[in-house]
Amino acid sequence: MTWIIVLAAAVAAALRLVLWNNRALLHDSGKLAVRLVKHPQVPRPLRWLLVVALMPIPGPFEEIAGGLAVILVMRLRPGLVSETWQAVRAERASA
Repeated sequence: MTWIIVLAAAVAAALRLVLWNNRALLHDSGKLAVRLVKHPQVPRPLRWLLVVALMPIPGPFEEIAGGLAVILVMRLRPGLVSETWQAVRAERASA
């Protein structure tokens, strides 16, 4: 029984380390989603799907909604996601 507790603690520590090392990427992906929601070239249904992706819903629902919305935006407006991502990364580099 104690090995389960030790294993859970090790997994939690490893996950915390991975998230800490990738916090800039996580922060930038959130900024990307917010900018895509506000962008005038994104159709309204995809904006709503991105809004659902930004909500703190437990489970994988918001990740699936966000991934689907970004894939559809990339398909409908090629170049928009990459331009927005580059703008977010350039903003981080200049700060």
